[in-house]
Parts: sequence; C-alpha cells; structure tokens
Amino acid sequence: MVLHRLSVVVSLFFTVASVTAQTRVIVRSGDPVPGVIGTRSFWNFGSVRTGPAGVAFVGHFPDDELARSPAVYLASQDTLQLIAMQGEFAADFADIRFDSPRPLSMDAAGNVLFSSSLSGFDAGTGDPNCWLGNGTDRNSLVPKNQPSDVDGFFYENVGSCAVSDDGLVAGRGQLLSELETRHAALWHYQDGQFETLAYASGGIPGWSGEFLNFESVQALDNNQILFRAQTYLPAYPNLMNDEYGTLWRYHDGEFQLLGRSGQQTTSGLELFGFSSYAYNESGVAYISHSVDALTVAYTSFDQITTEIVSTGDDVPLREGTSILREITGDNFSEASTGLLMTDDGAVLIHGVHINQERDYGGEALWIARPGEPLRYVAGYGDPVPGRPNDAIGYMDHGFNTFYEYAMDPDGTVAFLVPTEQSSWSLWVSSPDAQAPQPVLFSGDDFVFADGSTRTIQQILFDTGRTDSPASRRFTTADSEFPVHLLFTDGSSAIVAITVPEPNGRPGGLVLFVCILAARRRRKSSCV
Repeated sequence: MVLHRLSVVVSLFFTVASVTAQTRVIVRSGDPVPGVIGTRSFWNFGSVRTGPAGVAFVGHFPDDELARSPAVYLASQDTLQLIAMQGEFAADFADIRFDSPRPLSMDAAGNVLFSSSLSGFDAGTGDPNCWLGNGTDRNSLVPKNQPSDVDGFFYENVGSCAVSDDGLVAGRGQLLSELETRHAALWHYQDGQFETLAYASGGIPGWSGEFLNFESVQALDNNQILFRAQTYLPAYPNLMNDEYGTLWRYHDGEFQLLGRSGQQTTSGLELFGFSSYAYNESGVAYISHSVDALTVAYTSFDQITTEIVSTGDDVPLREGTSILREITGDNFSEASTGLLMTDDGAVLIHGVHINQERDYGGEALWIARPGEPLRYVAGYGDPVPGRPNDAIGYMDHGFNTFYEYAMDPDGTVAFLVPTEQSSWSLWVSSPDAQAPQPVLFSGDDFVFADGSTRTIQQILFDTGRTDSPASRRFTTADSEFPVHLLFTDGSSAIVAITVPEPNGRPGGLVLFVCILAARRRRKSSCV
C-alpha cells in the first residue's frame, strides 16, 4: 500500500513567515486494509507508537460479522505491514488466539513489541503476554504457563515490556510456583533467548541483599537495563521503608546501584525515592522526594550525582499577562508525572509552580541542564497569542493541564493541552523560541490531498509514556512525529510532519502540526 504524500505550505499561527513542510498522511479512514482476506477498509485507529523503524498503530476494520476487528500495523517507508491481528493463532495451541493486540514500542530493525490478551481453550488468565513481530516472524517472549528458567516456577505473566533500538527486550513479570507463591521478576530477551535476571527474595547477584519488587523497567542499547526497585540491602536498612528507594542499572551481567534513599547530592540534599526517571547514553535524570524538598537530579553511569533543581528554587517566569506570572513568589513546587531527556543532557520537567501566599498555581513545563538556569517553556494560564480571551488550561480541569508532551533529540517540545475556548490545542516550542506556538485547535478544518475536508473534533497526541515511562523515542528515524486526529464525521487519520529548522537546515526540528490546520470557515488550500 502506498502511503499518501504531499507537500504543503503551513502557516504557523502568529509567526512572521510561513514554513514549507513535508507532510505525510500515514493512513486514514476508508483506506484499504492490507494483509487480510477479502476487501476491507479501515474504520478508525488507536494506540499510536513511534520508533526508528516507523509508526506502529492499531487499525480497526470490519470482520465477517461486521465487528470492529483490531490489528497492529507498522507503517514504514511507503508500506503498511500487518504485525498481528485479533483472531490469529497466537501460540502452538490450536485454539489460542490473539485478543485485542496493541503495540508498545519497536527496535531499529522493524520488530514491533506488542502485547495481547489471549482467547480460546486453556488460554490461561493473568496479564497479557508480550510478542516481538515483524510481519514475517513472530515470537512469544516466554511460553505462558510453561516452566521458567527458575526451578519450581513458571511465568504467570511477563508484565510490562520495553525494547531498545538494537533489539534488547526487558520487563517486569511475575513468577508463580505450584504452591501459588508469587514473586516479581526482572527478565530480558535477546536473539531468541529468554533469561530471568533476578526475582524477589532470590538474592541480587554480586550484592548482599535482595530485591522485593521492580518497576519502570527500560531497555537501552548496548545491553543495558534501567529500573527502580524496592530493595533490602543490609548496608542501608532504611531502604525497606521506601517502596522504590533504589535506582539500578544492569549491564554486562552486573547490577549497578545508581541511586538510593539517603544518598546526598552535590549540594547536600538527601534523596528519598525515585518517582520518575529518564535517561541518555551517559546517565539518568530522576525525580526524588527528599526529606524536606523535591529534587530533580542527574547521576552519570560513573555515579557522579548532580542536583538540577529543587523545591524552593526560584523559577524563571517570562514577563507577560498570565495571572501566574503577575504574582510574586512563584517557585518550583512539584514534578509528579515524569521527565524526558535528550542525548546532550536537556531534561524536560513536568511540574507545578505555585504561589504559597495565595495557595494558587498550575502545571508547567521547564527544560533544565545540569549547571544551567532552568528554562520556562509553558504553563497553566499562559495566554494564547492572537486570542485575548483564551489561555492554557482552565479551572474546571484543576491541574490536569498537560495531557501529553514530548521532546525530540534537538530539544523541541510539543504538548497537548486544553484551552478555554477549545477542547484541545497542540503546541510546539523550539530551543531558540521566545514562546511556544499554538499550531492546532479542535474545530480546525483539515484538508486532504484530494481536496476533501474534515473538521477536527479531537487531537490525540499518543506518546505512550504510560507504557514506557523512561522512553525517549518520540520521532521516527526521519524526524517525523505522528498525530492522531478524530473528525466530527466519525472518521480519523494518522499524519506525520517534518518541518525545517529555523536556520533552514532540513530535518532535526520536528513541529508536531497537522496539515493545513485552519480555523473553521477559513479553509486553506494545498500547494
């Protein structure tokens, strides 16, 4: 199947000049469904995931009973490849089939990691298993309810999974014995081989102590795995009281303790737990709820720990009309949902700035680098340029302002937020921008290459951070980013856009805009 391609002129709202964008419509409602018997057309889509090999997504289409049968596809180059479909045989058992497969992530070779529950006789219960497929071959990472590599146990489930660019899969699963004793387990899978690395109460290779639980497991290139854990270490007995009091790296058969509760930063602050983390090739940035402050810190794989920002630090807020920035005394208050990090050390922080005197505040985004001032990106109450009665977020939504956000390797930030006059709006902020630009709103008209127009009802900015909280992969190898649009007529589309950087160099800076988004009743034309 040949994917739609067109080149359009996109006028970014409220900028001085237009930018020529290379726009690719990946798939839309009504497109034929490849890889199935008979003639089918896509109804709608879901669970969009991005990686170096392209864009993986769930496509829904009618089956013989006209039910919406989901399948996982990989859009790569100019083709759509079927990865797995509901109702297909999932294992070496005649009646066991996939049920509602969905993509998680992918490696650089085009292998899509996906999860699916099972249906059929003796399919078993528990969480979905994980598979790795490329349209030709498909491997279950561990046979469900079969003996594991730990004597006396089998895997009840393999839990959440993540895959690195070079094909290492890692995850947190659960072992079950014949006596129904359950233990959390850390495992990896590579080159067809599955191995349990550690499990709760089973000891820590090379250490005196044991893991009690695992969380936020992430696979990195060069056979590295990062994870948080509840840990018992005799040398640090206080760790027992902290659910995720340690941050670990597994590399070349060894476990390395990167951070622990009670550890001090360079400024002397004492860390307590690791509520979220992100990584680059040299180290890990993380959020730690210390005893008397909330800290964002960075630890290199050489275990040099540097504080980035802490509760009480002054936060730079640009001059403007936002009510939050008219109040004095704003400071960094909370970072609750996660971090993102580029290879050169830029850390995107999702937090809250609050005025303690008036007990008022809202969510905001900042970019930080060790040793540099915090850079404010956007926050609750910021005005929308050119729309004097509109602002980011509104009181009915409380602090649920930034629904999704991402950062590309060059430090461009994209985020999806509600605004007062529109249900959804998509924004971008480049590293050298003075202010973020709103580029798409609910109610905009979307013009396809064939001249047909659909009105946008909802924008889905599906980064998958909940599935892989430490993931940094939000663009394809061609620096494209997919956006999922739902239209008022019930149809939908997945599109990807690449926009040149402000200095004219191609690629790199990715503006997450959709093609020719114009305000309703003010349509644009394709060039």
